[in-house]
Amino acid sequence: MFVIIAPLISGIKGEYSNGDIRGIIKKYNYSEKLPIVATKYNARGSYFYTGRNILVLCMNNKPFWSPEAVPVISTNKQIKVFFDSYNRLLCVIDKKEFQRINKIFKNTRNNIVLYHNGDRIVIMSNKLY
Repeated sequence: MFVIIAPLISGIKGEYSNGDIRGIIKKYNYSEKLPIVATKYNARGSYFYTGRNILVLCMNNKPFWSPEAVPVISTNKQIKVFFDSYNRLLCVIDKKEFQRINKIFKNTRNNIVLYHNGDRIVIMSNKLY
């Protein structure tokens, strides 16, 4: 019984905790000066485990029920302007936002999947030169 439960708990932890973000940052040498782009469900955990500046990517420009002190980008234009100002961005997003980013930056950025578990996808978005 423990053998069956352990992998299930591990999968749930990986999908919902964002505790693995520190290891990903270290492995891919992600600069401390760069923010992390995250969907609303990944923003708090990403901040908790890294202490990094977080920018929330969400279709709704007010993704939280209470006011939060985190910037939010919601339109394709806002996403393009923000991403274009960085050569490299780490993103902790869901499948829908991953598809959206790929569509917006079809020929201008390379979005590499670093980790995928359930609906959570961690990507490194690199500007193409």
